[in-house]
Amino acid sequence: MELQEYKCEVLIIGAGPAGLSAAVYCGRANRNTIVLEGKDPSSLTKPQEIQNWLGEIDTTGLSLLEKFKKYA
Repeated sequence: MELQEYKCEVLIIGAGPAGLSAAVYCGRANRNTIVLEGKDPSSLTKPQEIQNWLGEIDTTGLSLLEKFKKYA
């Protein structure tokens, strides 16, 4: 497998809520940012139901994570 070289100002390891939130703020600051995610991007993929998250009354972890990714 051939490795590719990428250049960035900020490298974020983890695509969960904290990593994606960091990516949003890096984007606002016009920083060239890469977010790395593993096989299981976040523990948010496990809960079947999440209640009272900011802006969400009742949702699943996977649905919430997809919304975060769209925003980031």
